[in-house]
Amino acid sequence: MSGDPKNSHTTATPVVGRLEQRSLIAAALSQVSGTGTVTIVGGPGTGKTTLLDAAHDAARAAGFGVLRCTGSRHDRAHQLWHLHEAVYPLLDNLSGLSHRQRTALSTAFSELDGPDPDLPAVGLAVLGLLERAAARRPVVLLVDDWQWLDASSAEVLSFVAGEITRTSVVLLATSRTVDGSAGAPAPETLTCLTPMSECEAEELLRLSARDLSSAERSRILEFAAGNPLALVEYASGPARKLSGFPPTDRLANSFLDEVRTLPESTRLLLLCAAAAAPATTSELVRAGSSMGTGPADARELTRRGLLDLSGERLVLRQPLLAAIVYADAPMTDRIAVHRALARVSGEPLQAARHLAAATPHQDGKVAAALEQAARRATRRGALTEAITVLKWSADLSPGIDGRAERLGDAAELARQAGQTSTTDRLLHEAYAAAGESPDVTTLAITRAGDRSSRGTGAGDVPLLLTLSRRLADLTGRSRTAERVRLLTAAAVLSTTCTQPARVLEEATAELAALDPARWDPVRAAALAILDPLGHGAALRDRLGELGGTSDDPALLSVLGRAAQAVHDRDGAVAVHERSARLLRDGGRSADHAQELLCLSMLRVLSGDLRQASAEACEARRMASALGLGAVEAEAHAVLAVAQAWIGEGTERGDATSPRHEPASWSSTRARRGWASGLTALVQGRYRAAWIDLQAVGSHPVTAAWAVADCAEAAVMSGRAGLVTDQVTAVEAHARTLRSDHLLALTHRARALLDSSANAQGSYEASIVAAERAGSVLEFGRSHLAYGRWLRRRRRIVRSREHLSTAMAVFGTAGAQPWATLAHRELAAAGAGSTRPATTECRYRESLTPQERQVAELAADGLSNREIAAQLLLSHRTIGSHLYRAFAKLSITDRRQVGQALIDAR
Repeated sequence: MSGDPKNSHTTATPVVGRLEQRSLIAAALSQVSGTGTVTIVGGPGTGKTTLLDAAHDAARAAGFGVLRCTGSRHDRAHQLWHLHEAVYPLLDNLSGLSHRQRTALSTAFSELDGPDPDLPAVGLAVLGLLERAAARRPVVLLVDDWQWLDASSAEVLSFVAGEITRTSVVLLATSRTVDGSAGAPAPETLTCLTPMSECEAEELLRLSARDLSSAERSRILEFAAGNPLALVEYASGPARKLSGFPPTDRLANSFLDEVRTLPESTRLLLLCAAAAAPATTSELVRAGSSMGTGPADARELTRRGLLDLSGERLVLRQPLLAAIVYADAPMTDRIAVHRALARVSGEPLQAARHLAAATPHQDGKVAAALEQAARRATRRGALTEAITVLKWSADLSPGIDGRAERLGDAAELARQAGQTSTTDRLLHEAYAAAGESPDVTTLAITRAGDRSSRGTGAGDVPLLLTLSRRLADLTGRSRTAERVRLLTAAAVLSTTCTQPARVLEEATAELAALDPARWDPVRAAALAILDPLGHGAALRDRLGELGGTSDDPALLSVLGRAAQAVHDRDGAVAVHERSARLLRDGGRSADHAQELLCLSMLRVLSGDLRQASAEACEARRMASALGLGAVEAEAHAVLAVAQAWIGEGTERGDATSPRHEPASWSSTRARRGWASGLTALVQGRYRAAWIDLQAVGSHPVTAAWAVADCAEAAVMSGRAGLVTDQVTAVEAHARTLRSDHLLALTHRARALLDSSANAQGSYEASIVAAERAGSVLEFGRSHLAYGRWLRRRRRIVRSREHLSTAMAVFGTAGAQPWATLAHRELAAAGAGSTRPATTECRYRESLTPQERQVAELAADGLSNREIAAQLLLSHRTIGSHLYRAFAKLSITDRRQVGQALIDAR
């Protein structure tokens, strides 16, 4: 019975998963009598045929007689064609049938001439043949793709399916639908195939191809979406060589067999759905209506199980169907549906996508419209969306300059968002598009900023200067604005990567000569960075006005760095705070991390060590997540400075870990040296402090902040003469820039260097300047140094006053080792019963830096998902942080967070 070649099958594809279906088949074959029909329903490629092949092998192994036929769309016009395929092995037993049945069957199969076949008689004849065969041994009849049976075969087999429950015959059928009009048996048992689970898909892929890389495996699993046929096809060698995994012929045909039978208007609506996903049901209906489709087409797609329009958003029942239908459609139809969808789409990104897809050739107007859509997305903080739309805009730009410029803008947004791989790709495309064009300002700035944050571009400042000079040599339109941008970028890079004096002087001269009569805040800020003594005072007077009114984070970032260069700490904090909020809200994670670093260092100077630690930790985490090596190393260095004051040895050891060497930024090297020098100073290891503090000279701003520490280490290690010039230089900056913070440092340095009684005036001047500047830690350090000086001169009562003040200041700020040092000095002055103030404030005991960051964002009204997007964490992690924070703050309601944070301070 099963010896006929047409009915010989072996399972080529392994059966993975499908436990429910395999159990039903096994039960049917074991029980036989009374089983009747089992129907397996599933979409194209879901493994129906594989299960039937497995049933075929199992039945033969169990001694069954096996009959089989396969429905085919191309053979549906032939009457009883598929029935003949199924019962052909039994036709030798016709003699046992009645004359009427023999005649009906012979006529039906064209072995006798006669009228149209008598289908009831044919049905009885087939049933009789099956019963006779089953009397000898059980029989299984396998019908694959029932929906493609010719109408007569389906009618006869449906009759047989209803009559075999009392025989030793089992009918196992597969179908894409159980809808009666499409043809399907009236099943005793029905089971539906769904997409494979992730584990099942991985197992099938492993069995189908063992030489896949992890990247290939992940891509195949994503594209196949749990479809077994797609997994097997994509795992094949030829398919893996194709870019993007387009549907193979076998895979496409398995889906298109049914689609090609649809009416033209229904196919058009299905194409619209394939192009629209994801879209709302309402948008699909309106777009389809504009192209002449109607409710009848939607009902037909729903009836066939291809589309689900019951929810707010349309759902294609087969995940692969969209790509296959779209790839098979003519270009004219694709353009038509995209135009219709662009008109009705309510989501900006989808409207832009359809507009781009509906434009088959380069079009300046469409490119400009897409660019405007990208600008709107940027203002909403949807940077990924903006990058995508700008790329579409670039593809449709008719001119080389327009394409390169839009690719450059997309690359800059990717850099700001911390999407490093996207930045690399877009920069490569943009430079290729630009060719020999000199208009690469944005590209050069983006590349320099990206290389700097990753730690690979310390030498980009001279390249920016060279490009500025190239633009100056060009004739034609003025290049002033572009040159200002290039030189400003060079100035900003110099704040982390110190440049030779010659390079800074050349950049300053070029920038000062560009349109000097016009006031430009960006130009003024860049000049203040490059030459603080020559151009800093003018900016300092206007910094508050500029920083308080601007909503441009790029300008604020330059202003903040200029404020640091002119040592206006309070002005720098205000500007960087405003910039950080804008960058955070705008999704610019990479730049946000760098702003947090600036703020963290400034918090240390103002004595807010817990806030400094929290911001440095947050910047470090963000930089690590984004792959910004230089930013991460700088965060470790700033955290090390904060912890040198706090005295947390374990964490400080981690922050200065050798795994972050070498530092690509000179500011990082300087701050690591400063952290180590501070620790050595408080421990009384002055020679080691002097050696460590030599590193601060690599970064002028850090060197100015550490000048008093260098003076103390030099004096106490017998090297006083080596710091005199440094103190003099910083003193000049302090007086020119009117910086009370620097004056406090230089007065104390002068006092330390002065071995005479005249040092008293310098100590007192240092204390006054520190108090005026609000420099808490330096205020405490000056009191400590003055108290020590007084004690050594036997002025014990006065020394106790200053040492007590120092201990209290350090205790309040959380500077434990410095409070302990002040306590020891106070004990040496005869106040032995005095104890150092508690240095661990309640807030620090309560919340970790991460919990504090999350709590503050929650207090601002952000949801868990919004906080997760800001901090590059999962919303579940955010919920966990908030849960712990609520417990530590003794609150139960999100509305209480803001007040709890205020109280905890």
